[in-house]
Amino acid sequence: MKKLIRAALLLAGAAARAQNPASPYVFAADIAAALRTQPDHNQPAAWQYAAIGRYQAALEAWEKGYRVVRRPLARADTLAFAQYQPAEARAYILARARHERIIIINEAHHVPRHRAFTASLLLALAAQGYRYLAVEGLSEADSLCSQRGYPLRTSGYYVQEPAYGNLLRTAAQAGMQVQPYDYGYPEGDPANRLRNRELEQVRNIRRILAADPQAKLVIHCGFGHLGERPTPEGDKWMAAYLKE
Repeated sequence: MKKLIRAALLLAGAAARAQNPASPYVFAADIAAALRTQPDHNQPAAWQYAAIGRYQAALEAWEKGYRVVRRPLARADTLAFAQYQPAEARAYILARARHERIIIINEAHHVPRHRAFTASLLLALAAQGYRYLAVEGLSEADSLCSQRGYPLRTSGYYVQEPAYGNLLRTAAQAGMQVQPYDYGYPEGDPANRLRNRELEQVRNIRRILAADPQAKLVIHCGFGHLGERPTPEGDKWMAAYLKE
């Protein structure tokens, strides 16, 4: 009888795995199999590895997708950094935040420790009067995240990763309002998609500021959206438009 029960449990587990297409979490073996058979799967594979805690695999998948070539530092590289001085990031940001109204921190979507770093700042930033956390990963459909104090699996694709969920929980515990801002732009316009997306992000952020003229805001964005200078092609990022 015990053997039959064990067999039934194993079969039930296999069935659950096969019949749960809504689950955002993919087994590592399945991710590896997709990498072997699907061209250009490295980016989603990196996200999937990160979501299940396989952080080194996430980094490796991402780098292979971009064909990163490692080389030793040349003298020119060393000289380029000579003008800079290292600073402890957390202390620097908190000191600078006292004199700012908006703090923008970015993440690589496959590196959860970036989310953990932002979370580590929130209690101190809340004590300085920052009352809003605007996050790229939160869906505008979840209007009750702050009220609940935690996200749901449907709150956004990246939010399904545990460190992102913890970022939103930490914001709620700090008394901050969590706000989405990456929504409202037309998806079917590839030629102008970047511009439309960045401008709509700025409009949504400005709505937060307009509703609370004294608001101090932390923006947690992805990758290059915090760029304050145009790209070589002349495109602008969210932060560049926000400064105008």
